[in-house]
This record gives sequence, C-alpha cells and structure tokens, in this order.
Amino acid sequence: MAKRPRSRPRAQGKRGTATLEYALILPVLLLFLLGIMDMGRLMWIYAGLNRGVEAASRCAAVNTSACGTTASIQAVAAAEVWGASVSSSVFSVSTASCGVQVSASYTFGFFTPGLSPITLAPSACFTKMQ
Repeated sequence: MAKRPRSRPRAQGKRGTATLEYALILPVLLLFLLGIMDMGRLMWIYAGLNRGVEAASRCAAVNTSACGTTASIQAVAAAEVWGASVSSSVFSVSTASCGVQVSASYTFGFFTPGLSPITLAPSACFTKMQ
C-alpha cells in the first residue's frame, strides 16, 4: 500500500491578511465615495444658484412691477434656488451695458476632509424690455 503524501503545514504568516487589506483600502474607498457625493452637491448648488440669478435677472428685465427694487430682485433670486437655503444677501444686482446683471457669491464647504471651501460666482444679464 502506498503512503499518502503529507500535507504541508499551514503558513503562519498569512493569518489576518484579509483584515489588513480591508483596513488599508476602506479609508481610501470612503474618501472616494464622500468626494463623489461632494461633487454632486457642488454641481447641484451651482445649478440652483445659476437658476436663481437667471430668473431674477429676467424678472428685473421683463417684469419691473414685481422686480423693481434691488431687494425684490434678491428675494426672487433666493426663492428660485433649488435644494439649498440661500440668503438673499448672497445676490447682488447691478446695471451693466447688457442690462440688469444679477450675480451671486456663495462659499461652498466640502464634507470631504482636506478640501478647502470654494466660492461659486454665477451671474446672468438680461436686457430691459422697452
């Protein structure tokens, strides 16, 4: 009868390798996911601010009875922003060569560690109707 080959002893240095790999990869993966969510938030807020300045500038150019003062134009701009509570003081109104220009200056703070806040500054200009 032939002898069975002896099985090799299990290597002692391989225990916990999966745990170590998981511990090294998890923070990187979480930062990546948090960064993706932050970029989505950034784009959402910028689109909302852009909508606010366009709507307010158009209102000032077309409907002077509802948007005749700077305060009312700023209120319209703040009301038109989607998904964020933005103060009307974020918006500024000026008269430019193109017509009524509405601009915003909003400081966006990231959740992702290591990224510094940035200032979003959309603007729109519409010519007044005669």
